[in-house]
Amino acid sequence: MAAQINSEADSLQHEIIGTIASIYEEKSEKKVNDIKRSNGDLDKFRRYLNCFHSIKAADPNKEEWQQINKYRLIRNAIIHNASRLKKDKNLGNLTGFLELYQVIVIEESNQFDIRNENFFLDFICISRKYMEMYILEIEPL
Repeated sequence: MAAQINSEADSLQHEIIGTIASIYEEKSEKKVNDIKRSNGDLDKFRRYLNCFHSIKAADPNKEEWQQINKYRLIRNAIIHNASRLKKDKNLGNLTGFLELYQVIVIEESNQFDIRNENFFLDFICISRKYMEMYILEIEPL
Protein backbone atom coordinates (compact mmCIF):
# COMPACT_ATOMS: atom_id res chain seq x y z
CA MET A 1 0.00 0.00 0.00
CA ALA A 2 2.83 2.39 0.87
CA ALA A 3 4.40 2.07 -2.54
CA GLN A 4 1.06 2.51 -4.30
CA ILE A 5 0.17 5.73 -2.45
CA ASN A 6 3.63 7.19 -3.00
CA SER A 7 3.64 6.17 -6.67
CA GLU A 8 0.23 7.72 -7.31
CA ALA A 9 1.14 11.03 -5.68
CA ASP A 10 4.51 11.03 -7.46
CA SER A 11 2.75 10.38 -10.76
CA LEU A 12 0.35 13.27 -10.20
CA GLN A 13 3.21 15.65 -9.36
CA HIS A 14 5.07 14.48 -12.45
CA GLU A 15 2.03 15.04 -14.65
CA ILE A 16 1.18 18.53 -13.37
CA ILE A 17 4.70 19.95 -13.16
CA GLY A 18 5.68 18.20 -16.40
CA THR A 19 2.71 19.79 -18.14
CA ILE A 20 3.68 23.23 -16.83
CA ALA A 21 7.26 22.67 -18.05
CA SER A 22 5.94 21.61 -21.48
CA ILE A 23 3.85 24.76 -21.77
CA TYR A 24 6.85 26.95 -20.96
CA GLU A 25 9.04 24.88 -23.27
CA GLU A 26 6.74 25.64 -26.22
CA LYS A 27 7.40 29.38 -25.75
CA SER A 28 11.14 29.12 -25.20
CA GLU A 29 14.32 28.27 -27.03
CA LYS A 30 15.47 26.43 -23.90
CA LYS A 31 14.20 22.89 -23.59
CA VAL A 32 13.75 20.54 -20.64
CA ASN A 33 16.46 18.30 -22.08
CA ASP A 34 18.91 21.20 -21.81
CA ILE A 35 18.99 20.27 -18.12
CA LYS A 36 21.72 17.65 -17.97
CA ARG A 37 21.87 16.76 -14.29
CA SER A 38 18.81 15.80 -12.28
CA ASN A 39 17.45 13.27 -9.85
CA GLY A 40 14.63 12.03 -12.04
CA ASP A 41 12.07 13.70 -14.25
CA LEU A 42 10.31 15.68 -11.52
CA ASP A 43 13.63 17.23 -10.49
CA LYS A 44 14.46 17.89 -14.15
CA PHE A 45 11.16 19.75 -14.64
CA ARG A 46 11.75 21.69 -11.40
CA ARG A 47 15.29 22.64 -12.46
CA TYR A 48 14.09 23.69 -15.91
CA LEU A 49 11.39 25.97 -14.50
CA ASN A 50 13.78 27.37 -11.89
CA CYS A 51 16.81 27.94 -14.13
CA PHE A 52 15.22 29.10 -17.36
CA HIS A 53 11.92 30.64 -16.28
CA SER A 54 12.58 31.89 -12.73
CA ILE A 55 9.56 30.13 -11.27
CA LYS A 56 9.87 30.73 -7.52
CA ALA A 57 8.00 27.55 -6.62
CA ALA A 58 10.80 25.61 -8.34
CA ASP A 59 13.51 26.95 -6.02
CA PRO A 60 15.43 23.96 -4.59
CA ASN A 61 15.63 25.68 -1.20
CA LYS A 62 11.86 25.80 -0.75
CA GLU A 63 10.82 23.81 2.30
CA GLU A 64 8.13 22.08 0.27
CA TRP A 65 10.70 20.78 -2.23
CA GLN A 66 12.93 19.60 0.61
CA GLN A 67 9.99 17.62 2.02
CA ILE A 68 9.03 16.21 -1.39
CA ASN A 69 12.61 15.11 -1.89
CA LYS A 70 12.61 13.20 1.42
CA TYR A 71 9.44 11.38 0.39
CA ARG A 72 10.98 10.68 -3.03
CA LEU A 73 14.07 9.10 -1.47
CA ILE A 74 11.93 7.01 0.87
CA ARG A 75 9.68 5.94 -2.02
CA ASN A 76 12.74 4.92 -4.01
CA ALA A 77 14.01 2.88 -1.05
CA ILE A 78 10.64 1.10 -0.84
CA ILE A 79 10.38 0.42 -4.57
CA HIS A 80 13.99 -0.20 -5.55
CA ASN A 81 15.77 -1.32 -2.39
CA ALA A 82 13.33 -3.56 -0.47
CA SER A 83 12.54 -0.79 2.08
CA ARG A 84 16.19 -0.29 2.98
CA LEU A 85 17.75 3.14 3.19
CA LYS A 86 21.03 3.61 1.41
CA LYS A 87 24.06 4.30 3.58
CA ASP A 88 24.81 7.69 2.07
CA LYS A 89 24.73 11.38 2.98
CA ASN A 90 20.91 11.31 3.35
CA LEU A 91 20.76 8.45 5.85
CA GLY A 92 20.67 10.50 9.06
CA ASN A 93 18.21 13.00 7.62
CA LEU A 94 15.84 10.29 6.38
CA THR A 95 16.10 8.25 9.58
CA GLY A 96 15.18 11.33 11.60
CA PHE A 97 12.30 12.09 9.24
CA LEU A 98 10.92 8.55 9.55
CA GLU A 99 11.21 8.71 13.34
CA LEU A 100 8.74 11.61 13.29
CA TYR A 101 6.19 9.00 12.22
CA GLN A 102 7.29 6.42 14.79
CA VAL A 103 8.92 4.36 12.05
CA ILE A 104 11.70 2.17 13.39
CA VAL A 105 14.73 1.82 11.18
CA ILE A 106 16.72 -1.32 11.95
CA GLU A 107 20.25 -0.07 12.42
CA GLU A 108 22.12 -3.06 10.99
CA SER A 109 20.22 -3.21 7.68
CA ASN A 110 18.57 0.26 7.53
CA GLN A 111 15.31 -1.54 6.75
CA PHE A 112 12.04 0.14 7.71
CA ASP A 113 8.31 -0.50 7.60
CA ILE A 114 5.85 2.41 7.54
CA ARG A 115 2.55 1.71 9.24
CA ASN A 116 1.59 5.21 10.33
CA GLU A 117 -1.09 6.49 7.97
CA ASN A 118 -0.17 10.09 8.82
CA PHE A 119 3.04 9.59 6.84
CA PHE A 120 0.97 9.07 3.68
CA LEU A 121 -1.57 11.76 4.50
CA ASP A 122 1.21 14.27 5.09
CA PHE A 123 2.81 13.27 1.78
CA ILE A 124 -0.46 13.91 -0.02
CA CYS A 125 -0.84 17.30 1.72
CA ILE A 126 2.69 18.49 0.94
CA SER A 127 2.34 17.27 -2.65
CA ARG A 128 -0.88 19.20 -3.06
CA LYS A 129 0.62 22.33 -1.51
CA TYR A 130 3.69 22.07 -3.74
CA MET A 131 1.63 21.71 -6.91
CA GLU A 132 -0.66 24.57 -5.88
CA MET A 133 2.40 26.82 -5.52
CA TYR A 134 3.20 26.21 -9.20
CA ILE A 135 -0.35 26.67 -10.37
CA LEU A 136 -0.74 29.96 -8.48
CA GLU A 137 2.54 31.32 -9.79
CA ILE A 138 2.43 30.53 -13.50
CA GLU A 139 1.36 33.24 -15.87
CA PRO A 140 -2.13 32.94 -17.32
CA LEU A 141 -1.78 31.09 -20.59
